[in-house]
Amino acid sequence: FYRQVAAALYVPELASDPQKLVASGLFPADVVERAQAYHKATGGNGVGAYTDSIGLQLVREQVAQFIQNRDGFPANVAHIALTTGASEGVKRCISAIIAGDSDGIMIPRPQYPLYSAALTMVGGNAVYYDLDEEAGWKTSWEELERAYAAAVAEGTQVRALAMINPGNPVGAVLDEADVGLLVSFAASKRLVILADEVYQTNVYAEGRSFHSCKKVVRKLQKNLLPFPPETTGELIAEAQLVSFHSTSKGLIGECGQRGGYMEFVGFSSNTLAQFNKVAATSLSSNTIGQIFVGLMVKGPEVGSESRALFEQENEAIMSALKRRAIKATAALNKMEGVTCQPIEGAMYAFPNIKLPKKMLAKIDLDPTCSSADELWCISLME
Repeated sequence: FYRQVAAALYVPELASDPQKLVASGLFPADVVERAQAYHKATGGNGVGAYTDSIGLQLVREQVAQFIQNRDGFPANVAHIALTTGASEGVKRCISAIIAGDSDGIMIPRPQYPLYSAALTMVGGNAVYYDLDEEAGWKTSWEELERAYAAAVAEGTQVRALAMINPGNPVGAVLDEADVGLLVSFAASKRLVILADEVYQTNVYAEGRSFHSCKKVVRKLQKNLLPFPPETTGELIAEAQLVSFHSTSKGLIGECGQRGGYMEFVGFSSNTLAQFNKVAATSLSSNTIGQIFVGLMVKGPEVGSESRALFEQENEAIMSALKRRAIKATAALNKMEGVTCQPIEGAMYAFPNIKLPKKMLAKIDLDPTCSSADELWCISLME
């Protein structure tokens, strides 16, 4: 369905004779109808044209409806911006948050290196909070407080807290209380929350569900969810959140199309205007990537010609990913010296490898390596 709609948008007859596409037998009627809607949304200019800086209005409306359906709370179209993949949105926010070399952002460890690299590029500081492997790659209020206090003691002005759920690279899925803890801590310190939720569709473990940061913020604000015992939540009304999603993961897996979006929660209209100005410096994100975002959040209609095949493909892909997660976990845990937490979601395993004594002894003989871990990784690549 995704590729059919995209292909139809590149056919000149879509504008002049759309029924010709249906008659060809290559494009179902509902595919042509959706392609026509996106073509109209470009002002009839097609996918080769620029769009508004924050993206096509139609796609942003589809994203807003997706978020509302997912969370049960409304989403404002004006607070949604389409980006060239989620990475562009993350980098744009980090650039805005870091004003000087004393500023920092709390990021989980192990972490996806986008965050540390983006911080390095803008001269900011990475403030690591550790995830506890034995606790299923979760963190605690005590660990967050330790990391925050250590950074402040070193002169770092902590500005934001990043979270990745489901986890990259650890493959853990946070429950509602886990997300609530991170949200509550960030609010108590007046930190902007950067919620990387690009793997939200990729949940495999029985009994696990994805809980968006937006939903948890709203539930805390409405007293529908208890606060952690360490806080009364007096600052939760002022919580500020930017959440990110991408076409690169989930069912769609179209990483080369570079489609993504970010939703702003709790920001003033003046701040949003400044983010829109920053978006304008790049003119717009790529148009076909924006359309893939629309396709990601709104598949074929129930009862439409394309729906049955879409559901069949969805079931096959997600079932295969779940099987692989279970098999990878089992295989890793059978290996000598290797343990691995269950892969609950995302697309990663993060095994613990106990290095043999012979490898540990080699570190004293190799002055080019600073640790046994480094020596083992280099040896693995040779």
